[in-house]
Amino acid sequence: MPNKTLLYVINVDWYFQSHWLQRAQAARQAGYRVIVLAHFSSPELKRSFEAQELECINLDISRSGLNPIGECRTVMGLYRAVRRIRPDLIQTITIKPNLYAGLIAKLLRIPTISAITGLGILFSSETLTHKTIRFWVEKMYRYIYARPACKVLFQNVDDRRRFVADRVVQEQQTVVIPGSGVDLTQYAFEPELDNRPPVVLFGARLLRDKGLSTLIEAGRLLSAARGSDFTLEVAGILDPSVPTAIPERQLLEWHDSGLIDWLGRRYDMPALIARSNIVCLPTFYGEGIPRILIEAAACGRACVATDIPGCREIVVHEKNGLLVPVHDSEALAAALQTLIEAPSMRQRMGQCGRKMVEHRFSLERIVEQTLAVYRELAA
Repeated sequence: MPNKTLLYVINVDWYFQSHWLQRAQAARQAGYRVIVLAHFSSPELKRSFEAQELECINLDISRSGLNPIGECRTVMGLYRAVRRIRPDLIQTITIKPNLYAGLIAKLLRIPTISAITGLGILFSSETLTHKTIRFWVEKMYRYIYARPACKVLFQNVDDRRRFVADRVVQEQQTVVIPGSGVDLTQYAFEPELDNRPPVVLFGARLLRDKGLSTLIEAGRLLSAARGSDFTLEVAGILDPSVPTAIPERQLLEWHDSGLIDWLGRRYDMPALIARSNIVCLPTFYGEGIPRILIEAAACGRACVATDIPGCREIVVHEKNGLLVPVHDSEALAAALQTLIEAPSMRQRMGQCGRKMVEHRFSLERIVEQTLAVYRELAA
């Protein structure tokens, strides 16, 4: 068993819980002392982590703020914490932790794993502001990654290909681990209910970039022009700290107008997926691999998603779902109509999706791939 200290640096506690907690638990069981350095917005989450023998330290970090004084304060607080802990290994997650903790780890010569969890709005937007920030972020990444004791984890091959082609990182330093994995027992295969009309589930952070308005427009087209209909259930996290967040008042307006069934934030995703017939994510965000699509495939649901990096890692067109162009409500309506009118096709796609998840996306497989990287750098 390793007698090593593993430090996770991440900007917010709920994302750690949903995407990294199970890997941290596995590292703890493998003998690592595990410390989580994050902004703890929920005392309950912090207590639950500590109950699982994960040490927790609060980090004063703004996810999207660019105030120089505040950012300097964050970097200094992070530096003091890392100097005090002296970890054997640091796992950084998302841009700011990757940059700030990566710089500190390079200075202190601590092996580091940097997780690129999708490219996000910063790499998908072409506004002058985003292009300027992207230029400096890539420049900093090149400096941070220019050392052998550093691995960079990607969730999909498209993101890795872009970073390698742009010479941000050397290919031999990269590893593709497809998502955060799903518990195949918790997300069990479930036969569809005979819902009339069928239920389409949209489950994601409530950001404009996730394509909910395109899905609503597709629903209007189906109802008005094509004679098909569906119930659109929407569940997800309200994230007002992000500039592209959908305001709750907008969701309530759509709900009151009958365009969506707004369910709020839910913690019973297996049950929501089980009562749905189709899962749809028409995102144009820079995804890693959308967790909702992996969960849907695990439960045996056909998926409709946009043909972008991340989505096409889990949705194979006409195998376990359908891919459509970005921002194309007509194509989205046509894809949904195809699946609404073909229950046997949905069932076949659902079975195919389940096999894909068992083969590539199971929690056990993702955990083992991650621990293998830890073992290599901690050796």
